[in-house]
Amino acid sequence: MGSGWILAVDLGTGGPKTGAVSLRGEVLAQSHAAVLTRYTPDGGAVQDPNDWWRAIKDGVRAVVESKTASIDELAGVGITGQWGSTVPVGADGRAVGDCMLWADTRGGPLASKAVGGPVSLFGYSPGNMVRWIQITGGAPSPNGADPLGHELYLRDSEPQTYAAAKTLLEPLDFLGACFTGRIAATPASMILPGSPTTGRARPQATCPSSSSVQGATPGACQICSQRARCSVTSRRPWPPSWA
Repeated sequence: MGSGWILAVDLGTGGPKTGAVSLRGEVLAQSHAAVLTRYTPDGGAVQDPNDWWRAIKDGVRAVVESKTASIDELAGVGITGQWGSTVPVGADGRAVGDCMLWADTRGGPLASKAVGGPVSLFGYSPGNMVRWIQITGGAPSPNGADPLGHELYLRDSEPQTYAAAKTLLEPLDFLGACFTGRIAATPASMILPGSPTTGRARPQATCPSSSSVQGATPGACQICSQRARCSVTSRRPWPPSWA
C-alpha cells in the first residue's frame, strides 16, 4: 500500500466488525464475529466484554493476514458502536463483570424512584427533570435501560461487582482502554445524560439523583493512534498485560 490505513472497529450489539480502511476511505479488508447475548427473565440483557476484545484481536489478525494491510503502515484506530450500555471495570482496566446492554431494564424500579417523585410527569418529577436538564442537557430513562439504571442495579443487586469496579464505562471507552491502557471518556460516550463515563451522575449538591458512580473519569477523546506514537500519554503501558 504505502499510504497508511486506519483500523476501524464497529462494536454492534451482535458483535464487533473489524476492518482496514485506507486514508482515502477505501475498505481494504473486513472481519465480523458474533457475540452471545444472554437474556434473563427479569429483564436482563448482558454480554461478556472479554468476548468483544477476543473477537477484535482475531479480526485484526485476519485483516493483517489478508495481506491487504501491513501492520507497519497502521496510522491509527477508530472505534464506534453501541452506547447506553455499562461495563464495570477494575483499576487494572479489566472488566469485573458482564456488560449490561442498552436493553437491560433490571434497574427500572430504582431509576424510576431516582427520577420520579410524589408528583410525576411521564415518570419524572418536574423538579428533578429541570435539574437534570440543567446539569446534563437531558435526563436518564425511568425504565432503567441506560447507565443510571444499570449503575443503580449493580449497586443494589450485585454489590460485589459494584465494589470491585473502579469505574463504569460505556463499551467504546472500555475498548479505548483496551487499545490505549487509558480509562477516559470520549465525545461519543458523553451523549447520554448521566452516563457514568462522563462523571455527570456523580453526587453533587444540585444533582437530583441519588446515584454515585465510583471513580468516573471525565476527559476528552482518547481514542488515539497505535502504541506509543499516540500524543496522549497513557496511564499504563500499552498494551495492558492482559491484552
